[in-house]
Amino acid sequence: MQQMSDEGTMENEDCCPPQAAIHTERAMRIICIGAGPSGLCFAYKLQRSFNNFSLTIYEKNHDVAGTWLENNYPGCRCDFPCVNYTYTFEPSGDFSGIYGTAVETRKYFEDFKAKYGLGRYCKLRHKVNGARWIDQVAEWEVHVEDLATGKQFQDSCNILINACGYLNSWRWPDVPGLPSFKGLLLHSANWDTRVELANLNVGLIGNGYCIWPPNWSIWVLTQRISSSGIQILPAIQPIVKNLVTVIRTPTWISPPFGPDEDGCKEKEIQQAADKPGLLLHLRKEYESHINGLFRYVFADSPLQATLRAACTVDMRRKLNAPHLADRLIPQFGVGARRLTPGPNYLEALCATNVEVAFGEIEIITDAGIVVDGREVELDVLICATGFDNSYKPQFPVIGLQGKNLQVEWASEARGYMSIAASGFPNYLMFTGPNSPVANGSLLPTIECQADYMLKFCNRWQTENIATFHPKAEAVDEFCAHTDRFMKRTVWDQDNHSWFKKGSGSGRNVALWPGSSLHFLEAMSEIRADDWHITYHGNRFKWLGNGFSQTETIPNGDMSYYIRNSDDSGFLGNAKRVRCMNVANAGGCMSDLKTFVVPEAVFGLSSALAGPAVTTHPDPRVSAILGRAVHTIAWTWLNTFIFNLANQRLPSSIVEDKLNKPFRPLAAGRITKDQTRHVLMVGIPLVVTATLFLGATEETLILIALTWMYNDLGGADENFLVRNLINGFAHPAYSAGATRVACGDTKCTLNKYGYTWIAMIGAVIFSTLQIQDLKDQAGDRARGRATAPLTLGDMPSRWTVAIPVVLWSVVCPTYWGSSVWGYTMPVVLGGLVVGRLFLRRDMTADKHTWQLWSVWMISLYLTPFFGERGTSWGVSKG
Repeated sequence: MQQMSDEGTMENEDCCPPQAAIHTERAMRIICIGAGPSGLCFAYKLQRSFNNFSLTIYEKNHDVAGTWLENNYPGCRCDFPCVNYTYTFEPSGDFSGIYGTAVETRKYFEDFKAKYGLGRYCKLRHKVNGARWIDQVAEWEVHVEDLATGKQFQDSCNILINACGYLNSWRWPDVPGLPSFKGLLLHSANWDTRVELANLNVGLIGNGYCIWPPNWSIWVLTQRISSSGIQILPAIQPIVKNLVTVIRTPTWISPPFGPDEDGCKEKEIQQAADKPGLLLHLRKEYESHINGLFRYVFADSPLQATLRAACTVDMRRKLNAPHLADRLIPQFGVGARRLTPGPNYLEALCATNVEVAFGEIEIITDAGIVVDGREVELDVLICATGFDNSYKPQFPVIGLQGKNLQVEWASEARGYMSIAASGFPNYLMFTGPNSPVANGSLLPTIECQADYMLKFCNRWQTENIATFHPKAEAVDEFCAHTDRFMKRTVWDQDNHSWFKKGSGSGRNVALWPGSSLHFLEAMSEIRADDWHITYHGNRFKWLGNGFSQTETIPNGDMSYYIRNSDDSGFLGNAKRVRCMNVANAGGCMSDLKTFVVPEAVFGLSSALAGPAVTTHPDPRVSAILGRAVHTIAWTWLNTFIFNLANQRLPSSIVEDKLNKPFRPLAAGRITKDQTRHVLMVGIPLVVTATLFLGATEETLILIALTWMYNDLGGADENFLVRNLINGFAHPAYSAGATRVACGDTKCTLNKYGYTWIAMIGAVIFSTLQIQDLKDQAGDRARGRATAPLTLGDMPSRWTVAIPVVLWSVVCPTYWGSSVWGYTMPVVLGGLVVGRLFLRRDMTADKHTWQLWSVWMISLYLTPFFGERGTSWGVSKG
């Protein structure tokens, strides 16, 4: 029941009843128009985060996926790297190449619908014919047609979502005589898959008009070369007899998007499908690369000049025909129109059965087309002429005061922040005017729009809001800011881009005034002061009966805000964003402290132990300590080679960005290719250096173990295999460091020494999984089968604790140590074990791992405290 309050606002007795707790959810009815990528994303997020709602998605097609269902023309592919044309939270590697086919992309969205049960909300083959705002009840009245039966009916909702998208309403070209054509007429967005084009006279119109050279039977006619035309041409070129493409204006054809042309080849994608860590790496690598290119849109930027030069060189190389390159390479900036990669397009233009001409179509007849006064007979005419990009809704949307959004936006679409229109309450849209549709990756921005919408849905549901729509002055100022921004960019250059609705001098109604990352930050919070919001009665009725939601939950945590430290997020935007982007590397120790120094200590202590460990008959303190730098250098050089070989792997980069962001590849200070070049030079140099330092044999063994660990996948096999390889590697380091410290090339370990390093290898094999406790996030991203991820956190701690206790006693016993020989290993081992069970968070585990390294050093020193071979005493000379 609803009534008007004394203040003139709408009362609703069912809204936020006074006996309810704060933020009580009221029933919320939402209608979403369209079940493409946007509609499915909205449904998933609504289902995941809300209760007490009803959602109906009306979809005019027979299935979901929107444009990927409608477009199945020859060569149809996503023109964005396929691993990034997925929701950020739902990765997939089920693609056959860098650009996913339409079938593969459609299947992704169909599978997404099925996985999360979103079909329950979808009414397929239901077309929305209109929507009218009923102000008296603050609801939308939606007119729907069941295309299967022809029945028309009305539905209503509190909030209306337009998820039709901007590539939905396809259009025929505006060419005289088109209806008179008697042959087969096709549109790329309404393709008949039964059609065979081989040996037929075919014309392909891609947005405009053309001239015609004689004696050719297949015609490809493009004005502004659309992405569909770019894809269709190379797909049909091999099967036609002759093909002519007639182009009125040039366009930029970019190299493939991404870090390099071979960065996502088929084999790599297939590997990524089975390795979440590798897939995450590929996605982040492409996304980072593309986001990093945004500066090119500024007309005078160095990156624009660089990209323009690169595209020019690439186009001329592929065309290999100066007369074509001069006509096809534009004078306007790269990106002034939507930048499109065209695999094999430029090469197809140079095929022997292809002729390129420039001009306009005069008229279409019943038999074909007339160009330059000549009629060309055709069997099939294909129109790859794009979509209606005016942003007008495809059906009447009647808002306040009877205003129709179709009329309001007839000459120019003026929206608020890509998502709403003033005067149309509780109406939100995906990819509306000035969306980031060509500013970077699209799907993350769609997710961002969905999040923004749901924040308003949350406020509507848990407060007593009646209506919300942007203020007219907010829309005007947003458009004014957008216009000022565009003047600095290539998007403002005079051309006939659809960004400007085809007008060379019109305002840019399509693009967001900034990067995709800029959009994500701008839309992270609702700017309520930009919105006109009305309420059901008293705006504070939602405060309810004075009780919190926590107090309504059985056994709720009545002190959830009490904690040991301030782990809350930062409230300032700058610091919050910085925290998101810079991983906390605090507490991480470099390999110099945790590995190089301990191994050098082992080598020096073993050399000083003399005949008890080595074959050196008379070790001298001064000589051995004088070789400390040599020992550290040998250990570091071998560790350096291992680290480069390990860290260059894609899965390692993924892991290090989470666990060790300070490392060079994870931090972006060096690339994979640069690392490979360093290894090609570094390995021979390190082997050569060992000819002077000593321990060349151990270095060669370590190189072989490095190959097994990294290139043969030993690190990712399982934690036992990984520990076993490390169990062999550490003794090799220990033996090599000992030989270098001795300084005598003939010096080797004796039988006690070999037994000792075998024991050290066993210590490593049985306890090294301690480092996996602190690395669980990165190992999970990489897909590693480590002990904590395989056995569980607590069992893996026991697998470390028991051997630590055992070896703390066995190692000193082997050397017949005195009480002091037991003290350090036992005390440090006890501290390690205690921390394993008493301090079980990631930061504490990092410190426990560091303490384990100190415990290892205490084991290395036990020979000094042993009674075995009392003649160890070293000379001081």
